[in-house]
Amino acid sequence: MRPKKEVLVGDEWKMELLAQKHQQDSLPEHSLQLVVEMAVAALSAQEQEIFWMRFGELLPIRTIAKKLGYSSHQIIQAKIARIQKEVREYVDKRREDASSDS
Repeated sequence: MRPKKEVLVGDEWKMELLAQKHQQDSLPEHSLQLVVEMAVAALSAQEQEIFWMRFGELLPIRTIAKKLGYSSHQIIQAKIARIQKEVREYVDKRREDASSDS
């Protein structure tokens, strides 16, 4: 398992910017950051599990990326795109929930 401080191959500031970019008035700031962190953890765990099932090795994400021929930049871009999708879905769901409660 990767250290908690290592987010998106070490780019914690990108995660913070992403959370701020998608911040909505109706959501507390920590909620989006929590969603982003959960998305990163889920994606990382899923990628490790798929690699283990395919190759029989449980390795850190960086090592997996290198073995598969990806650079850190490509991994970061792919994860950011997936996390942005997760955040958008979460924000949309929260908006729907808020409007249905009104």
